[in-house]
Amino acid sequence: MGDIFIYPKDSDAPVQITGKRPHQIAIRPLVEPYQRDLSFDQEGLARLFTAYKFGTQEVIIDPSVRFGEPYVPSCGYSARTLYDAVLSEGGIHEAAKAFDVEEAAVEVAYRYYDSLAIAA
Repeated sequence: MGDIFIYPKDSDAPVQITGKRPHQIAIRPLVEPYQRDLSFDQEGLARLFTAYKFGTQEVIIDPSVRFGEPYVPSCGYSARTLYDAVLSEGGIHEAAKAFDVEEAAVEVAYRYYDSLAIAA
């Protein structure tokens, strides 16, 4: 995450324009899912990224909220805070009760970090 890709007029393959390997052609099926989860502002700049969805809940990365730290918009807590609460409180139900939020909000945060394979 963090690299920018463009689609040249003469090709339907995305080309990386930032990062360690600019001008490298990317595999379209790998790049497009991330592009679909981006939202853009009126100037056409990427505004936020939907990093993870589960049920009706989402984990969002928005540079204007929490300095870009992933968070759960339904409750406002950072995803990491809720993930750590599951570990320290002993489960999703207990973490939701401790933070007075819906279990679904805690579960999406937990699943997000679990999908990144972050060890406790």
